[in-house]
Amino acid sequence: MQKKTTLPSGHDLVINHVSFAAASALRRAIARELLKVNVQFSESIIPALLTRDVNNITASLSGTEVNTLKEVLLVLLASEELEGLVLDCCKKWVLAGRPVTNEVFEDDELRGDLIPLSVEVAREALLPFFSNLGLPSSTPEKKKDESPK
Repeated sequence: MQKKTTLPSGHDLVINHVSFAAASALRRAIARELLKVNVQFSESIIPALLTRDVNNITASLSGTEVNTLKEVLLVLLASEELEGLVLDCCKKWVLAGRPVTNEVFEDDELRGDLIPLSVEVAREALLPFFSNLGLPSSTPEKKKDESPK
């Protein structure tokens, strides 16, 4: 399946399938990187994150949580492994009419698209792994027989 989106720069991005192997490698590498960060959030942040409302999230963040988010972001941005895996995930993608490779980002005009492209990779490659979390079980529950015996 192919999708098109426009990045904040105005450049078009054509999104194609991400292979299971590439997505899994990225998922594992992100998990390894996140293990380096002591992530602790208050209970109030979880409902705010689930709303996906920026105002709710911002209002719920404490100073400690802002620092935690900053640390998470910096750990992810600093990883050479993650950068390579992101590019592996979008081997079949096209940015501004050009195949997504390291070379496309040699163009200063396209370099600013690396982080927004990485966010799109995360959506396409990682969200399917979590799509069924939090949903009711697909296995029907057995109902108790309430008839008198």
